[in-house]
Amino acid sequence: MHRHRVLRLALAFAFAASLTLPLSAEPTKIKVDGNLIKGYITHLASDALQGRRTFTPGYEKAADWAAAKFKEWGLKPAGENGTYFQRVPITGLRSAYVAAAGVPSLVVNGRAFYVRKNSFTVDPSSSAGAKVEAPIVFVGYGISAPAKGLDEYAGVDVKGRIVLALQGSPTMAPTPRVQFAPAPRTNGPRRRRTRPRS
Repeated sequence: MHRHRVLRLALAFAFAASLTLPLSAEPTKIKVDGNLIKGYITHLASDALQGRRTFTPGYEKAADWAAAKFKEWGLKPAGENGTYFQRVPITGLRSAYVAAAGVPSLVVNGRAFYVRKNSFTVDPSSSAGAKVEAPIVFVGYGISAPAKGLDEYAGVDVKGRIVLALQGSPTMAPTPRVQFAPAPRTNGPRRRRTRPRS
């Protein structure tokens, strides 16, 4: 089965539970070492494991690490083919999901834009990480509603191009700036005009 269509059973939860549940009802001489447990949790929560997010390399590392601990402790494997893992098929809309790791970058005509400065955003579930070089087309807010008299894709060829769109909706658009706009009216006192008597 395709790697991205298969989810390896998360062992980290079971691992954490095993730290708090007794292994048997019989008395034991095993002492709980708080520092050791804290070390395990610190490792599982580290940046290196990328939050153990499904389909990420960090998730795979966490599962392999937990399985290694189970083996070290002498726990009997209950997974498939004598392992600690169980394959679970992912179906539906997310079946082709591929997690992208790292920080995305965008360069337009030699000018760099940064996601950390909110110059642009990327939908992490849209596609796998890739390096793309192509012409860019701008489509405003990307609205295609001809029945309402608005189609920002009309006359725009997007095939083989990178499409940039504004985030949000037109109601969120900033007020246009006019360089020499008239001064706004104030609510201050008004002068009373008098007409000369005839």
